[in-house]
Amino acid sequence: MNKIMYIFIIFIFFFNIEYIIDNFTKIEKRKIKWKRMKDKGLVLYIIIGGVFYYGFIGSLIGMIIVPWINFNFSFDFIYYETYISWCFIIGTIMLSSGIISRYLKWKDYQKKYESL
Repeated sequence: MNKIMYIFIIFIFFFNIEYIIDNFTKIEKRKIKWKRMKDKGLVLYIIIGGVFYYGFIGSLIGMIIVPWINFNFSFDFIYYETYISWCFIIGTIMLSSGIISRYLKWKDYQKKYESL
């Protein structure tokens, strides 16, 4: 019974050490990534992350996939007049929320990694 207990303790200790080392490398990678983002600037971060990534992909999902599912997987929704207003509403919401979320994420990174 003692051998099993020792093996179990060594096993847990080994995985905890591996987790600590893994976590340390993740933190270092995040710091390096933040340094690169900071060097490029806030405007480019918002344009790439907020507008293109979050806004564009979210708008495509909201403008095409959601109506496509609501219309029983047919593209008949394109011919409705309300579809154009739906596109403007979804596009505006997604783009503005992408810009706001990336700006708040930038501020969070600035607080978290002040030393860089």
